[in-house]
Amino acid sequence: MIYPYGRGSSTGDMWFLEVVRHDKAPCAIINITSEPIIIVGALLAKLLYNKIIPIVDNTKENPIKIIRTGNYVKVSVKANKGVIEVIK
Repeated sequence: MIYPYGRGSSTGDMWFLEVVRHDKAPCAIINITSEPIIIVGALLAKLLYNKIIPIVDNTKENPIKIIRTGNYVKVSVKANKGVIEVIK
């Protein structure tokens, strides 16, 4: 799932956990800047459901301008840094 920013909400982590619980969670999240409540949701997904959902933000280039509909995107974590590979 790729989106630029979120809007803080005290229930943001709850909807996140609901999509995880129903096995509809994204494989990864890419943001320009991630909001803390979504990060908490991803942490709780690991603790409660053993689901790992990587979140990548603060990239050198704006991912919204680089990733296009129809592109395949590979997200991995290396040395605690998110790596995004766009496959066109």
